[in-house]
Parts: sequence; C-alpha cells; structure tokens
Amino acid sequence: MFLGTYHHSLDAKSRITIPVKYREKLGPEFVATVGLDDCIALFPMQRFEEESSKLDSLPMSLAPARGYERILHSQAEYMDMDKQGRVLLPAHLRQLAGIEKELVIIGANTRVEIWSKERWTIYIARTQPLLPEILAQLSERNF
Repeated sequence: MFLGTYHHSLDAKSRITIPVKYREKLGPEFVATVGLDDCIALFPMQRFEEESSKLDSLPMSLAPARGYERILHSQAEYMDMDKQGRVLLPAHLRQLAGIEKELVIIGANTRVEIWSKERWTIYIARTQPLLPEILAQLSERNF
C-alpha cells in the first residue's frame, strides 16, 4: 500500500527522486502512465499486469473498455530508477499532467501518483469539502 504526500521538483534533467518508502514497493521496474484527473500514475509491474488482465476480460465490443485500454497502454512507459532513486519522467506524461517544475508525489493505495503542485492544490481544495458526500455515495455501494 502506498501512503503519504511528498513535495518535490524536477531537476535540470527532468528527473524526480522517488521517496524512499515507495522504492521497494514499486520494484526495480515499474510502469508510468497517464492517471485519472490529470496526473501521472506509477504502478508496480504486477499491479499494472493485473489492471491489464481485467481489461482483457472485458469484450472488445465494449467501447469504454477499448477507450481506457488504448489510453492506458499507449501512454505507458517502462520505468526504472537509478541508484539514487531518480527517474526520468517522460515528456509526454509531464505535459499531460501539467508538470513544469514543482510537483507532489502521493501514495494512492495501489499506485503512486505524481501531480503538478498547482493541480494537486486545486484538487484537494475542491475534493476535501465533498468527503461526506463522497462517503455517502460509496456507502450506497456497500463501502
């Protein structure tokens, strides 16, 4: 499980340092792809394969499944860290997430998300006040 929030910035080579607590859980090779709500998602290899298998189980005639599969996989990149725990964030993912310099790395249970600092601040400001309503909607789904 990935937990916590870390504030970082891109270095001169567009790299970030993965927080120490996430490094072992991500593993030596992991996947970066477009995340929901304009962020970058990092998945341990096993978890990405599980997500892919779930998509494989859906019929290709189902348009939302095709769409999600196309976006998830076409934007994905295999990633690895150097000995200092740094990774180079692909330019196309940085652009999709609006990351220029300042960023926030969060633990999101089964994945790590990387947000532009500005987008994360806006997301928290909009979403946190809605938690009671969100929990009420989830309780309707037996959460």
